[in-house]
Amino acid sequence: MRVHGMGIGFVDVKPEHALEYNRWWDLTMGPENAALSELAGARRYVATPEYQALRGPVEEPTFEPGRAAYCHVYSYATENVAAGMGAMAALAARLGTEGRGFGKGRSSYEGPQRLVNAWSRSDLGIEPVAIPYIGHVAIQVSIGRITEKARTAEIEAWYDQVHIPDILETPGFLAAVHLVPVDPDPERDGRFMNLFYLDAHPARALAALRERMPGLRDRGRLEAPGKAVRLLFGGPFRPLIPLEYDFL
Repeated sequence: MRVHGMGIGFVDVKPEHALEYNRWWDLTMGPENAALSELAGARRYVATPEYQALRGPVEEPTFEPGRAAYCHVYSYATENVAAGMGAMAALAARLGTEGRGFGKGRSSYEGPQRLVNAWSRSDLGIEPVAIPYIGHVAIQVSIGRITEKARTAEIEAWYDQVHIPDILETPGFLAAVHLVPVDPDPERDGRFMNLFYLDAHPARALAALRERMPGLRDRGRLEAPGKAVRLLFGGPFRPLIPLEYDFL
């Protein structure tokens, strides 16, 4: 099933409610959403303190220390990505009416997002349409903003032809998808998200990338055209195994 977009949410839950929340998502919220005809799947991730220590940059309150411990990734099977988000909102309302909601957490959603492009490491030979389903040990979320709208096409080409291929030559990085909002908020104009799939612990993958940065900079491949990209957040999350909460 082709993935046309994603809804990505970051969730805070107080420690005293964490077990209840995790069981609720695994036994109610997750499967109910995954069963929607508009969705191609639902995955969930956690950033333990070890993973949160690897964050940077952090320019938004959503990602301050101790926050956004959980990440939800909902994949949309419909080209009408906004309708997929609408179906999820209707489901959440119904669960609340039926007394099956949670209501003890705080969430911030980056979505609905349209999937613009997908890449994989050159040795994998996987079709781009299959990349959202690829196996991985962690994800690295990168959120940024294009600060000069006139450079959007130039920057998109740089990501496609230079920056993402360079990152995927780094050990630990398997694949990536590029997402942009379906209906951008004027206050968040130019915002985008890259989701990287890793096959190594994020500490090792990010260290390998940092080691390569001076060489990429010397070759003129590290900076976006006109330096017109501002990074707002970068941070890893690891997949959650349903009903196994070794991090609590």
